[in-house]
Amino acid sequence: MTIYITGGSNTAKPGGWSDKFAARIVRKYAVRNLALGATNSHMAFIRVMRDAQLGPGDAVVWANSTNDAMCMSEGHYSDFALIGYVEQMIRLCAETGARFIPLIIDSYNKLVDVEQAEYKRRILALLEHYSLPWIDLRAAYFGETGEADLPRHFFMDPLHFNADSPVTDFIGDLAIEAVESGLGHPAKTSPMSDDAKCRFEVVSEFGPTQQSARFENSVANLATWKPPFASTPLSPSGAAEVDALVVVAGSEGGAFTISVGAQSLSFSACHCFGYWPKPGLLIVRPRNLLAEGLRIGTGDKIKVDWCDSPANLKADMYFRGNLEPHQLGQSQSRIAYAVLKHHAD
Repeated sequence: MTIYITGGSNTAKPGGWSDKFAARIVRKYAVRNLALGATNSHMAFIRVMRDAQLGPGDAVVWANSTNDAMCMSEGHYSDFALIGYVEQMIRLCAETGARFIPLIIDSYNKLVDVEQAEYKRRILALLEHYSLPWIDLRAAYFGETGEADLPRHFFMDPLHFNADSPVTDFIGDLAIEAVESGLGHPAKTSPMSDDAKCRFEVVSEFGPTQQSARFENSVANLATWKPPFASTPLSPSGAAEVDALVVVAGSEGGAFTISVGAQSLSFSACHCFGYWPKPGLLIVRPRNLLAEGLRIGTGDKIKVDWCDSPANLKADMYFRGNLEPHQLGQSQSRIAYAVLKHHAD
């Protein structure tokens, strides 16, 4: 029996709530932390779909609400697509007999509860649709202490907890109680959104093979691809599009152009975390950058090359825009894999 945890930097942080949770429950369950810094529910779904082997007795603890709200407040995923990716995870759990345990964590400045209140309303409606109980950290803290707000000293900044703060122990305890309750089996019911009817496919083999190299850090070990490269011809059964590109983003520059059929998109592959000099695993969603997305027709290939021109260069969440000319073109950035979305008939 394995507990898979998804979340952002508060969940990935060494010594934080997820480590405390794992240390206390390890005799009963294996724990695999799929959390990544700067990760929303889109990447969480991809990680669960690709890297979790779900079955009866397993559980997914979802803790991506803060990053979801931040992405939406920055103008990304304004179509509420993140709700659809949460539903995909729920339905994957229902299909495999695993449980889904939602842990709603908010920032100090209440991105979830106030600024993105409509996002929270939709998340709670989704959980009710599948008869799932949830943990709301702020509400649980109020029930425990009578204090409506988490103290400022629990946070190192408005988004991030201090790892040694008492709140990380509290979150770990809440997660253990939820796991040990036996609750969290999603009701087998109709999809709430059209997105939940879609099928997703990971494409991770490209050519030529000499363009491939391994990338490894504390949270990932996977093959990556250095442009130029291309997929084999694709054969979607119906309407399909490139849902996401998972990018190993460098810190000093780099930009890619992806082409599918007659469509193309040029985007920054340089992350915007000035405090972090190493490459990081991030996601690019074409629909955040092109309203029509990148559609796939029968026989089309996904082709990726370096981008040397600033013209029409786009930047998704967590990537640097307005790159200087010397920062374009080749860099340490790489593509790990593409995710295709096959629409329901």
